[in-house]
Amino acid sequence: MTYYSTDLPAQDSLEVQLIDIEKSKYVFYFRLFLSGQTIEIFSQDNETFSGKIINSIKEYNQVKVEGMDRTKAIKLYSEEVPIESIKAAALAHQIIESGQFSIPTDTLIENWTRWYLHCGNLNFEIKKDGKYLEQSFHCPWRQADSIKYKDVILSNYDLLIQELKLDSIYQNFWSQLPKGKTYSRSGYGMTYLMSDEEEIAWKNDKPRRDYLKSIKDTVDSYLKMRLKEIQATSDSVNKPCYSAHLIFGKNGKLKEIRTNRNMELSDGLTWYIEDWIEDRRCKKAIKRIFKKIDLSSFNLEHEVHRTFYKSSGEGWTISDHTIY
Repeated sequence: MTYYSTDLPAQDSLEVQLIDIEKSKYVFYFRLFLSGQTIEIFSQDNETFSGKIINSIKEYNQVKVEGMDRTKAIKLYSEEVPIESIKAAALAHQIIESGQFSIPTDTLIENWTRWYLHCGNLNFEIKKDGKYLEQSFHCPWRQADSIKYKDVILSNYDLLIQELKLDSIYQNFWSQLPKGKTYSRSGYGMTYLMSDEEEIAWKNDKPRRDYLKSIKDTVDSYLKMRLKEIQATSDSVNKPCYSAHLIFGKNGKLKEIRTNRNMELSDGLTWYIEDWIEDRRCKKAIKRIFKKIDLSSFNLEHEVHRTFYKSSGEGWTISDHTIY
């Protein structure tokens, strides 16, 4: 197994380098793209087969772009795990016998639904006896059982997952990554990998989190009920700021209000002052609301954090972003 990282200045270059299957010397090549994993099985003579699993992930960091915080990929980590020849041959023959090489891509399959959100695709590149094709199947898991070819596609996918132990192999790759950094396979969902010190602190903090979780539903219900009551009778606080982070002290009183001020002096004095004034108005409005609401009856053992926001459809409401 090889394990390496790549620092490159251009984000577009932070990709695993793969061979051009169509132009390659291989007579057989099967490639499946998954999030953070690429599976390849290949042969130069249709007799001896080889394969590899390519795991990859990108490290992300916060950078300033035109004065705004942005998340950007700064490093690529990847590894190649070889597939033993006997297993590669067995998998190749099973995939060939399944008939997947003759299946069209999903846009050519009757009644294949392509509007599912947050579901993902199964993408393949295949070369067999000089013929090269690409296949893409949007969300095969949620297609109707009557859809043609669904069972073949998912059977081959499940075959690779189980026989190659893909989840276990990726977890081993993940365990080798440097700690204290933020990663993503796709650039969509981010995961922070805690340092050793943070892991110890997280473990020691468990009693506090367990306590807060035990009162979560009761606190949320109470706050939402009181906000609804006050909003129904209030004409003095019509439109506080869109969102703010609230901290209730152990005495149950509102202790701190944190808002997202974006403007800096470098953005211009006028914009900075207007933003400052709006921030003051926001905090004053929230303080007026929470003079009538507190959590003193809960006899809190720890501070309670909640996000307060106003939407046009729901009015004032509370959400809990605490990580338990």
